[in-house]
Amino acid sequence: MSMNPGRERPIDQVRSGMHVIDADGDEIGTVKDVVMGDAEAATSPDTPPSDEPEALVFGAPGVTLPVAVPLGTLGGVFGDEMTSDLPGVERARLLRAGYVLVDLKGIFSGKKFAAADDIADVEGDVVHLGVSSNQLVG
Repeated sequence: MSMNPGRERPIDQVRSGMHVIDADGDEIGTVKDVVMGDAEAATSPDTPPSDEPEALVFGAPGVTLPVAVPLGTLGGVFGDEMTSDLPGVERARLLRAGYVLVDLKGIFSGKKFAAADDIADVEGDVVHLGVSSNQLVG
């Protein structure tokens, strides 16, 4: 069951290149990528053998799919962006909620992930987060 079907969420308005402002009012960077989530997807980290790449197991509520997909094979969704540095729990949360990959600027430089529910508002070409930049994962 999806939450508020037909209702547009702030992430639905986000596009690559938009400016990102955190809850403290600081411009922290620009949107590098937007990935829509699947709130009904069941994801859980799989513990792979030590010589195999990390994987996620996908399934829907009430359905068991015994398929582990290596993260590197998911292309644009994960590609090189969701690295092994990101805990499996956070990866799963971002997949369910959807996320914005923020290319950080200035002294922050690097990248951070903002979950869809971290986005408070979108105005023009600006994404306003409801959290501070130090609360983002990456």
